[in-house]
Order: sequence, then C-alpha cells, then structure tokens
Amino acid sequence: MALLDLLDQMETPSWTVVLLGAFGLYILSLIITAIYNVCFHPLAKFPGPKIAVIGPWMGGTSGKLRRCTRNMVPVFASTHKNSRARRGYMNKYFSKRNMSSLEPLVQERLDRLCSRIDERLKTGETLNLDGCFSALTGDVITRLLYGNNFDYLGSPDFQFVVRNAFMGFSKMYHLARFIPLAVKILKLMPLPVIQLIAPPVAELQQLRAEIAENGYKKFHADKWDVEEKKSVIVSSLNDESIPPAERTVDRLVDEGTVILLAGTDTTSRSLAVTMYYLLSNPDCLAWMRHELETSLSFNKDHVYDLGQLEKLPYLIGVIHEGFRLSFGPVSRMPRISTQDSLQYNEWSIPPGATVSMSTMFMHLDENIYPNPTKYDPERWIRATKQGINLTKYLTAFSKGTRMCLGMNMAYAEFYDSGSDRVDV
Repeated sequence: MALLDLLDQMETPSWTVVLLGAFGLYILSLIITAIYNVCFHPLAKFPGPKIAVIGPWMGGTSGKLRRCTRNMVPVFASTHKNSRARRGYMNKYFSKRNMSSLEPLVQERLDRLCSRIDERLKTGETLNLDGCFSALTGDVITRLLYGNNFDYLGSPDFQFVVRNAFMGFSKMYHLARFIPLAVKILKLMPLPVIQLIAPPVAELQQLRAEIAENGYKKFHADKWDVEEKKSVIVSSLNDESIPPAERTVDRLVDEGTVILLAGTDTTSRSLAVTMYYLLSNPDCLAWMRHELETSLSFNKDHVYDLGQLEKLPYLIGVIHEGFRLSFGPVSRMPRISTQDSLQYNEWSIPPGATVSMSTMFMHLDENIYPNPTKYDPERWIRATKQGINLTKYLTAFSKGTRMCLGMNMAYAEFYDSGSDRVDV
C-alpha cells in the first residue's frame, strides 16, 4: 500500500519530459554503438576514417584496404535466394552460342548506324557517340528480348526513352543510395505526378506498361509472330521448366526492363570511349585496320566472321582497353563471404563482412597497368607474351556468379562494331 500511495503522489510527466527522455536514450544508444564500432567490432582493427565507422556515412578512400562503413571493408548485396535460379533461366539466351545466331541482326543494325553516320558526315552535324551507340545496343537487345527491334537508330538525335530513363536514374542515384525511402515513395505515386517530378522515369514506366499490355493480349490470344516466338520473353512464357510464378507476363516484363536498362547504356558507353581513343590515336586505328585487312577475308555476306575476329590479338587489345578505360559501373560492388575468412596481405577479414572495390581503382592501378591512363592496346599483347593474364584484373563485367549476364552480347557487339567497314 505504501508503494501505491507513493505512486499516487508522483506527478504525471509532461510530454516535454517524455520527448527529452526519448531523445536522450537515442543519443545514448548512438554513443554506445559508436564506441562498439570503433573499439569492439570485429572490423575495429581495420584502418579507415572513424566518421565512416561511427555511422552510415561513406569514407572517401581509394587504393589500399580501408574500412568505410560499420560492416564493410572496400576491397572490391547480398545474394537473393532466387537470384541464382532466375539467372539460370536467362543464361541460355545470353550464351556465347546464342550470340552467334544474333550476329546477322547486329550487322543489319550496324549498317543502319553507318547510314546515319553518313548522313551526319554530309551535313557536317556533330555526332554524339554515346547516343548513336546507345541506339545500336538498344535495338539489338529489344530484338533479343521481344522479337523485334524498336528502331531506336531511327530516332532524331538518337534520343529515346530507354536512354533518357537511364540518364534520369543516374541523376537520382545518390538520392536512392542515401534515402531509399524517397524512391519507394516515388514508385507509389500516380504516373502524372511522376511525370512532373522525373519525366524520364515516367516515360519508362509508360513503355513498360505498353509492353506488358501488348504481351497480355498476345499471350491470351496466342498470336505471336515467328520472330517473337524465338524471343526471350515469349520463350520464357512457354518454358514449362520454369515455375509458373517466375514466368508471368508482369515478372518477365520487369526482368526485361532491367536487362534493357543494364544492356543499353553500359555497352554503348564502352563503344563510345573506344571510338574516342581510336580517333585520338591514329596509329592505333591504323594498326587495327592493318590487322583486319591482312589477317581476314570477308565471308559470303561481305562481313567478318565473329569466330575469326576473336583471334586477332590487336583487336582484342583495342576492345579490352576500351572496357578498361570506360570502367563499367564505378560504384563499389558489395560481396559477402559467408563461410570463409578472406586474406588480404596481413589482414584477415572475418566471414560475414561485406567487401567491395570500385572498378575504376582496379583499372587504374599502375601496379597492374603501367601508365594506366594511356590507351595502349599493345599492353595486352605484351602481357600475353609474358604469360600474364591481364583479363583477371578486367572487372567491367564484375566477376563470379553475379557477373554481368550480357557479357557475351557486349563482346559480340564490340567485335562487330570494331571491325565494321566504316571510314571515320
């Protein structure tokens, strides 16, 4: 009873006191977490800026091993439980063997690109290499995915919805990286509102909706033309080895949209960078042309055979240097070793720690690539003669089970584009 009397005599705390108490507990938890991260965390021994360790802030470091977040050591996402299965469904469509069957389409689109370039040469207009190569890669991948190309090469100034959307997403990257909730809210907004905030994103959503609607109509009517039946989307819809939940129109269209975005601007950027360096280094361009003219002959369609192109050492060097100096995605690619410790020089990284590295840092490492900013196709020939496997350090497509799905397609586009009969 005495305790109850004491409680009755106590005043009910005001909201101000409650809020101040909650705020104080929050600050205390931050302090305790910071002390733990700096002093007692399994990664506490690793070097790096302490401000990055204390909270979710990024550490601006490069080169040697550094700890840049509470649970991350940047040396190079967690694997989703369905990712391996989903990748397995798509692998056969992007295999090297399947890319050979795509070669006539690549050549046809290259001829279309050449005609557009000729038009610009006659008028003296400036040509945007990023734009024209994006249109090329966009046409190739839409043909593979949907059974018909969207003729992006016919777009005025090579501006089209996929490229505009990619550029729009790029501008939103930092917002999505640090405030992911904002992007989730954006996705829930009506299309007219998105059109006001991020027009390129709205355009892509509209395109995705149109593709899905067309897919539903043809799927239920079973009215696919010959080329559509061979496409990735239609083949997957009719593939009974894929679980029904994984081959709905909506899911496959979503998958196709991701592949379309990933496979359009990344490869085109590498093509544009390679073309820039070839035009900036006439000797390199002359050597490449000389190798093509003296080593190969045209086939019956008056084009070079892909299998022969893949054996030309200087052309291989041209392509690898293009990939090296265009970098690919330059953000850190997180990976987790769930079972084993990783050894980096004298440092042992415990299992479960996220490790990552930016492709740019590796591609510009002078210990691997002497004079790394120089465009030098012959470095690959020299390395081969010395028994050095430089491709081990070429990470534009990432590595391992999560590497780029479209690598074979990118190489096919590169070989055909690099050897095409264009007088620049």
